[in-house]
Amino acid sequence: MAILRLTLSNLETEILRLSGYAASADAPWTSSATLYQIINRYMQQLSIRAAEVMNAAGLPLGRQSLRFDMWRTQVAMTTTSGSSNADFPTDYDHYVSFWDNTNNRPVYTIEDVERFHPKIRLKPAGPPEFINIRGFVISGSTWVRRGILYPSTPASVTPSINLEYWRLPAIMPGSAPTTEYPDIDIKLQELAIYGPLVDLKIVSGPAYDRLVAKEKELLLELCHSAKAA
Repeated sequence: MAILRLTLSNLETEILRLSGYAASADAPWTSSATLYQIINRYMQQLSIRAAEVMNAAGLPLGRQSLRFDMWRTQVAMTTTSGSSNADFPTDYDHYVSFWDNTNNRPVYTIEDVERFHPKIRLKPAGPPEFINIRGFVISGSTWVRRGILYPSTPASVTPSINLEYWRLPAIMPGSAPTTEYPDIDIKLQELAIYGPLVDLKIVSGPAYDRLVAKEKELLLELCHSAKAA
């Protein structure tokens, strides 16, 4: 049986209807392209918005963040021959696990190698056992997060590391708005309408309160599917 998925064009139409504008050119955001950016920014901040709702409900997360299995996937990390660098995909948010495909065994995360693990740092080159997750680098022309494999990689060997991870939601570029869809569980797709409208604050009074209540309702439902990591 078919389901109703809202396209980016549908999202814009509904946002315009609820805000009382005939076209994006007449609205405070001035263009469809700007509205698409607002929608995409909101979607990529959903874990933060959901955490705010949980904190407000008296369920603080502490230092943990929310992750959602609708954005859980796996991929081969980018590696090169003889290098211990392993680059994450551009949509990486947080790891679930690492697996060495060549030796059929897990690779474990490790921190503060220089301070606390000198034996691992000085171990002879060999198959990867650990990965230290570092910051962002420019790899080629792409801004990615980088991991360092331990022990160091032997010359002429290309590590094959499988990464299972939670990704960031894909953007809707706006080049074909009638065939682009929000990257979210179908039951929660209206967050891409009510969330941006709440952020824009162009509706006032009781109408705005209804938008806030609807966004909160959807965010609470999103929280029920979340995992803390």
